[in-house]
Amino acid sequence: MTLATLKSLKENNGKINIDDIRKRFLFWLRENAFTANGEVFDIGHATYEALTSGKPCVGAFQIGNGPLCAYPAFGLCGMYGGRNRIVSAITHGHWISEEACVIYVHVAKRLLAGENILDILPTLQYDKPFDRLHRIHQLDISKIKASDMWWTPWKLLYGAISHLRGE
Repeated sequence: MTLATLKSLKENNGKINIDDIRKRFLFWLRENAFTANGEVFDIGHATYEALTSGKPCVGAFQIGNGPLCAYPAFGLCGMYGGRNRIVSAITHGHWISEEACVIYVHVAKRLLAGENILDILPTLQYDKPFDRLHRIHQLDISKIKASDMWWTPWKLLYGAISHLRGE
């Protein structure tokens, strides 16, 4: 989804074109485009449902990490801020999914600028459900519930931090 988003941004002169991004997501899903090995893998139920129905998932039990798969493209292209929420809403229209994406891109921006993740984390002060981000490196990763799907990229970040610290 990141590659599909990057291709859309390139073809649209850096502008967000929701219809074009959605079309490229469908091309990814149906034609195995933008994949490393010619095969789509690990597509979540909500992402699949949204792409095949043309309607974003907005229910509280449909909060997922699907849109975060597209968001590294925005960090790489220097596109930050709330306007990126509309891309999240292609698949996940719940406010938690949208806000998680905005925060994710904000962190990516700072990482790309050379900041250390351990310096960034304490500055991530948000209300629930994002109130644990500033101390993710101190959490017991096994205690993060499966229902907190939007946490998955943050769990990966946690794993990377732990690896860097030699844990």
